[in-house]
Amino acid sequence: MENLSQRDPKWADVKIGKSKTTVGAEGCNITVTCMVLSQLQNRFVSPADAARYWAYDSVGRMNYIKSNYNGMRFVYRHQYNNKEKIIEALTKEDMGVTLCVNNGAHWLYAKELMDNGDYVIVDPWDGKEYEGVPSKYKITGATTFQRTYLPASEFAAEFWAIAKVKGLAENDPMTEMTVSKMLEVFAVMGIMDVPKEQINLQEFLTVLYKAKERL
Repeated sequence: MENLSQRDPKWADVKIGKSKTTVGAEGCNITVTCMVLSQLQNRFVSPADAARYWAYDSVGRMNYIKSNYNGMRFVYRHQYNNKEKIIEALTKEDMGVTLCVNNGAHWLYAKELMDNGDYVIVDPWDGKEYEGVPSKYKITGATTFQRTYLPASEFAAEFWAIAKVKGLAENDPMTEMTVSKMLEVFAVMGIMDVPKEQINLQEFLTVLYKAKERL
């Protein structure tokens, strides 16, 4: 996963939502949240896109409830340094943590837990990684997120567009074979939350077929 800086010229001047502020000026929370999503979904998430499409208030503060992160969900906003909950989240593969420091003046990305109980962090101001929270920062809160998984209906349009080109149809053995291979890829990538052998192929196909009727 790439460490990100809010001041990267690729997005530093992008306005946050409908506010007057920019990612470069006050996009620390956006940038660290992008790193969490990138980590959980193993794909690059641009702060420029996040600034445009996630939900914010009039001054550019992120609305965790209304934002569609497309790959993770907001779990909880801790209003103090709840070290036990932060450590608990960092020990789970499907969770990520951002750290609020200096009473909301800045945000850091908690990349991993160190053996001494401290954290490897990324500071979005410079995009650099540090072992331990720098002394100029005091943790005063945290936000936790959890990976979400892609339901069949969300990629139905793309699947049937490809199927049309390939000449695949409903109840076609080749369609079932294609979907089966697709599930193998999803299981490897972590997009599905259960191993491929535990997925009911027929139920999965039924969802795809029903979704096709609405396209």
